[in-house]
Amino acid sequence: MYVNFGILCIYAELFDDLKELGNDGPVLPTAQEIVELLQFSVEHYEKPENAKDKKILLWYQDRWLPIAIGLEYWDDKNRHYDLPTDKVKLRDGKDWVLCTATSEAFGLMVYDNCRDKWEEIFKLKHVNKGKLKSFSENSSINSCINTFPL
Repeated sequence: MYVNFGILCIYAELFDDLKELGNDGPVLPTAQEIVELLQFSVEHYEKPENAKDKKILLWYQDRWLPIAIGLEYWDDKNRHYDLPTDKVKLRDGKDWVLCTATSEAFGLMVYDNCRDKWEEIFKLKHVNKGKLKSFSENSSINSCINTFPL
């Protein structure tokens, strides 16, 4: 079975952050909930009662989009200074939109297709803390792999 451990670690960050907020039931938001969060104004995220929404939005912008659309388009040089809809000159000298609607839709589709599977993995991980091990102890991605049952 092929597992992209980078994506698994990114899901794990959000899962653990939201679990700390005392969530019962499904923890990871649906793709539709993420799309709805993108519609709110800045004032919405400044209110303390919307801390969960803010955490999800920041995870989406800072962790998920770089994976979903590629670091060439949405890396630290771009996402801290530009909007996803801005055009910038890339290596080929052409102006490109940083995050096209198609790229973002594809990222949300991948997220939605994997969401239930990852959530079950994380629940199993929390129930069996310390009981499950995988792969080599000498692995360079040991810190991520050994925390997740496969």
